Amino acid sequence: MFLTQGCSTREKINCTDHDERFVYFCSEHETPCCVKCIKTKHIECRNLTTIETVVKDIKQSPSFLDLEMTLSDLLSNISNFVEDREANRRQLKEQKMQCEEEIRSARKAINTYFDQLKADLTNKMQHAFIKQESQIQTALRDIESHKARVQDLKQNLNCIKSIASDFQSFMAMRMMLQTTQIEEIEQQNWIQGDKFNWNEISIIQCDIKSSKDEPPSIGKIQVQENSCKVALKMQKSREAQLIGKNGDSRNIESIQLKVKLECTIPCKYKEQQIMDGGVLPNGELIFCDRLNSRLVILDSEGDVVRIIMLFFLSYSVCHY
Repeated sequence: MFLTQGCSTREKINCTDHDERFVYFCSEHETPCCVKCIKTKHIECRNLTTIETVVKDIKQSPSFLDLEMTLSDLLSNISNFVEDREANRRQLKEQKMQCEEEIRSARKAINTYFDQLKADLTNKMQHAFIKQESQIQTALRDIESHKARVQDLKQNLNCIKSIASDFQSFMAMRMMLQTTQIEEIEQQNWIQGDKFNWNEISIIQCDIKSSKDEPPSIGKIQVQENSCKVALKMQKSREAQLIGKNGDSRNIESIQLKVKLECTIPCKYKEQQIMDGGVLPNGELIFCDRLNSRLVILDSEGDVVRIIMLFFLSYSVCHY
């Protein structure tokens, strides 16, 4: 039973069960007891001591002094524990700030490292792109040279179609056909080769956690080559050589030239310079006189039909 500040004197010295004064103290049960308690609860107890004997000089007893010292020590220990916890908390705050700084430093180092991995992968990607772009530029330059040749052939064919005679067209077409066939074969080789393959650049991402590379990589550059996507436009069949009207194959050695018309171009000046000539669709002949800046048109018999004076120097005749 502990005494509190609010309890009465009667409660301090009387039994709460029987409302009688405590008379004895039972050492076996460590409790005071009244006469009725002895009869009901402590009838078999043998270590009963009177209250007067137990409490005599209790405040000067070693037990009381030891209890007082123990309580003081406990309070001192509690204060020490509180101070220790407060000191530990202050130290933890300092260590927390230090850890945060170390985390920021580690994150900065990781960012720097990943920036290096990114730069390395970007550099590899750039090299792959430059290589593919260089191959495409080389192919484009090659295409431009072929394009210029084909455009020249096309332009020459248009001129032949407009102003050349049938014989001139026949001879020119044979030569142009050979060059055209060479260009066709070249384009077929483009399709069959790898110069015009459709290439693609992609990144294969790597799992850094499971990567065994030293140092690890965040990805690898992959260049995939696909077949050419260009579809050639080709005639289904082409004649290997031109066939004459009678079906006989001819060559230039077997062709014999004949003079069909001799004519004199009139000129009131001492000199003239014929640069070009041609046959008009109606059979008339046209000649270009550069020195006198004129066009002279003759009929099929060689007689003058008309003369056209020019205000510029003419080098050739082109008829559409």
